[in-house]
Amino acid sequence: MDLFLISKMKKNSCLLLLLISACHLNNTQANINVSENKFQQSNATNNMDTLIMLSGKKMVVSLYKINNDNVSYKMTGEKNPILVDKKDIQEIILGTGKIIEVNKTVAKEEPVKKEERLDTIVKLGGKKLLVKVIKINEKDVTYTFPEKTDNLSILRKDIEKVIFQNGHREVFNPPVLMMIDETQWEAVLVTENPEEVEGLFLRGTISASSSSDCRDNKSAKQSAIIRLQKKAANMKASVILITKAQAKGGYGENPGYKINGNAYGLEPLPKTDAEKKSAK
Repeated sequence: MDLFLISKMKKNSCLLLLLISACHLNNTQANINVSENKFQQSNATNNMDTLIMLSGKKMVVSLYKINNDNVSYKMTGEKNPILVDKKDIQEIILGTGKIIEVNKTVAKEEPVKKEERLDTIVKLGGKKLLVKVIKINEKDVTYTFPEKTDNLSILRKDIEKVIFQNGHREVFNPPVLMMIDETQWEAVLVTENPEEVEGLFLRGTISASSSSDCRDNKSAKQSAIIRLQKKAANMKASVILITKAQAKGGYGENPGYKINGNAYGLEPLPKTDAEKKSAK
């Protein structure tokens, strides 16, 4: 063949090869661009990741890299990655559904309030007060109610007993002072000591004389006291303070005894209608 023709054919072959290579490169780049677009679209729709912070905040992001101390991610529409410390992250939920626990959250336990053990003051009459006894004085007992700061006091003579939180009991007065009815006259206390009626309520003035068949002064006095107790019980009084006591009868006469006193109870007398109206 002519050398010129052969040379020309070689040049055409080279040009053809160059054209084929260029087409191949263009197709490859197009495929890459299509793949990137598909990847971005997939991330934008179904494969976004979620960061759950210890503060409870949730962020939908595209994870860029998980390092030892931090995590880098991109927000939608942002080009540059953002760093966040791992110590601030509770967990990561990947777009695939996989969960990576970064920091365990420990639920804060409410401190258990220690139940305060209380003392019990039992008043005469049976009423109970659940309190904390502060001090036992000569004439009264100082105490405070739970969750209160004010100190209160109650007279010792109004207390039957105190039951302390450790089980120890201290009796101040036998349960003789109680609401009395007429069938319990023997429980009425007779005294000549004014201190024993402090804090009680006056229910009336009473007097009683002994029966006429007493043989001596002792039996006459006892007869007068019994009659006085029965009158006080009928008034629902608990204590009688004797104001005057006098023996009667001379030589050749039957002995006698008369006692005057004030009757006291744990409660005041009910107000009359007139008193109620005046109070209004």
